Amino acid sequence: MKRMNIILILISVTAFLTGCSTVIQKPLVFTPSSISSGKLVIGVVQTKIPEFSVEFPGADCLLCLGIAMASHSTLRDYAKNLNSNDVQPLQDDLINKLIAKGFTVKKLDKFIEISKLEKNTNHKEGFSKYDFSSFAKEGIDLLLVINLKQIGFKRGYQSYIITEPMKAQVLAEGFMVDIKTNKYTWYQDYKLSKGVNGEWDNPPKFPQLTNSYYSLIEEFKDSFIGEFN
Repeated sequence: MKRMNIILILISVTAFLTGCSTVIQKPLVFTPSSISSGKLVIGVVQTKIPEFSVEFPGADCLLCLGIAMASHSTLRDYAKNLNSNDVQPLQDDLINKLIAKGFTVKKLDKFIEISKLEKNTNHKEGFSKYDFSSFAKEGIDLLLVINLKQIGFKRGYQSYIITEPMKAQVLAEGFMVDIKTNKYTWYQDYKLSKGVNGEWDNPPKFPQLTNSYYSLIEEFKDSFIGEFN
């Protein structure tokens, strides 16, 4: 009985610690009033653009993944010719939009590596888990981050079983944070995908799927910039 009580206590503590460590940030709409002063300087930075990838979410064992990759070898070879840098103009377009809205903006050319920042000890909903205070040296008050996570194609699996056609996808995150407090003034998570009308599997150049990719990139950029209308 004593041993059972100890086990139950350990389970409770583990659940508590797990719950405390997971903070789900809800979307925050940007409004000009969320910036207290028009004299504040907004720095705009982005993460390094990920290489174009072909992913198989749900193929969650080595053999499953191997089968999925082998079944799509022609597409994977073709995808090596596609360039995820098509998203690159987003940073400059965003800066131009903010300037046109009357904000003072500074472009930060060096890619940000978010995971290498110090952790924020005051992490809770509405605040970043990372500490951005080191960006004070850039002469800014707020930091607007374009966090690009994954760009390419995806096809869902359940172990060995295909669950959806191939689609273009963009996974990203955008946020604006006060570097003094690490408080978000805007936050949005992007999990976008786009399929094709009709058959996608048309080698060697997969025209419909390729068009879907370029279309999704433009939709993503428009959506991101549109947050600041």
